Order: sequence, then structure tokens, then C-alpha cells
Amino acid sequence: MTERLDQMIARHEGFRATVYCDRCGHALKPQGRGNGRWWCKAGCQGGDLTVGHGQRVDGDGITEQQALALLDERIQAILDELAVTDWYLKLDIRRRNAITDMAYTMGVAGVLEFKGMIAALEAQDWERARNEVLLSKWHTQAPMRAAEIARILEAGVMPSVQLSGRPS
Repeated sequence: MTERLDQMIARHEGFRATVYCDRCGHALKPQGRGNGRWWCKAGCQGGDLTVGHGQRVDGDGITEQQALALLDERIQAILDELAVTDWYLKLDIRRRNAITDMAYTMGVAGVLEFKGMIAALEAQDWERARNEVLLSKWHTQAPMRAAEIARILEAGVMPSVQLSGRPS
């Protein structure tokens, strides 16, 4: 069975019901009483409060159903933003999903910085598009996710996965 876009992003982001530091992944604990400050047991500074499937928030956490609703809303906002770009609209659905996944993690503005990849996609040079992703800084930051996206851009095939459940 072919994986849907929301399932792919949920798998990449994972699911956490309580807030965590998006910089190091450790659970965050409130510092003091209701003052909006949090501390990380790893001592990391500067991470954002994150919950669900990569959603930045303040608070005590959300259910997975709420996280999936937020995921769907965020995907729709990204799709709306990408829908004004000709190069994106000319892609097949699988490659559009790969680009949307990229935009989920780095924003549409971040994807638009991949000028070489976009030029390759416009030229339907799938191998070059893959190479642009693999040679990017993003690939060093998120190697497994970037490698999967690169494979989709090259082959135009979404990964097949067992859909027995959501990431936890």
C-alpha cells in the first residue's frame, strides 16, 4: 500500500503527546509555576516547545487526534502557499508530496531556497533534483528524511509502508 502525504510527515516527525525541545528532543519541564519558562534536562538552550507531529506550542500537550487535525491544517496551508508556483503544479502528485514534506519541516520559504533543485524539477531532470537535495545542508541535518525525499524526487514513487498504526 502506498503511503499518504500526512502519513509520511507524521512518520518523519513522530508523535509526542507532551512538549519537548525541538533542538535536542528531550522532554521539557516547566520552570517555576506558570511563568511560561521551560528547562531541558540536556541543558540545551534555544529550542522551541514542540508537541504532536512537530507542532510548536506552549502548554501541557494534546491528543494524537488533535495533532492529526493540526497536521492536516498545516499541510493545507502549505499546499495553498505552494499552489501559486507553476513549477510545483506541474509536478506529479508524488513529487508534489515530497516537496510539501520538505516545506513542512523548513517552510515554503526554505524550499524556495533550493533553486538548483527547482530548476532541475522544472527541467524534469529527476537525477539532478535528487542530487541537489543530497548535496544540501538539510541532508546533513535530516539525512534519512532528505534521502527519502531525494529518492521520491528521482523515481516519482512514494515509499510503501505498513499502515498498521501511527508513529509513537
